[in-house]
Formats: sequence, C-alpha cells, structure tokens
Amino acid sequence: MPEIPWARSQLQVRAYVVPHYCWTTASIDVVIDGQPVLQTGGKLRVVGSHASDFEHRGASYRAELFWGKFTKGEFPFILTIDDEEVLTSTVPVEYWKAACLGWTIALFAILGLILFYLVPLWRT
Repeated sequence: MPEIPWARSQLQVRAYVVPHYCWTTASIDVVIDGQPVLQTGGKLRVVGSHASDFEHRGASYRAELFWGKFTKGEFPFILTIDDEEVLTSTVPVEYWKAACLGWTIALFAILGLILFYLVPLWRT
C-alpha cells in the first residue's frame, strides 16, 4: 500500500502471511516513518481489532486498527489514531497464496486422520 502523510510523517499499512497456525494467518502492521507502531501479529480471527500505544516526535498516541473479512487477497480496515479516523481502505496481503497452501495442508491432514480412524471401523 502506498504511503500517506500523517503528522508531517509517512504512514503505511501493510499485511503479510505469518507462520502461525501453519501459515494460515496474516499480520497487519502500521508503520510510521519506517517504524512499526502497531502489529496485529497474525491473530486467527475473521474480523477484529487491535490497539497499540506509541510515541512519535515526543508525543504519545493510541492507534487502533479494525479489520474486516479477508476477500480477494486483501483486508478492509479502518485505522484510528487518538479516536480520529485516519484511513479507511483495503490492504493487500503479501504472499496470501501461501496461506491457501497452509489451509490446504491442514484440510488434507484432517481428512487423513478421519480416514485413518474410520477405515478400520468400516472393515469390521
């Protein structure tokens, strides 16, 4: 996502797949002048929010990020800083297809376990 100006600085929101839960989650980060001020950390939630306190140029702020359902490779989100809406947009997830691979592996593992335990029952 391109950078936007905020408080004489450059603000950027980015999202990327993280290895939590077999690469099936994504972290959404807010970065100001190259410094991360909020990181969701790859929570296993369809929708949610995350807040963080940070200092910038000697002042304290509170950032809060609300995200919606992941669709078409991106998350819709609302970013507020000190209860003021700063940005409403969508953020594409870097390498989101890796998350699809993780979900596929998890699905096949579950199906394999089910078949492993059910097939002996069918034979009796």
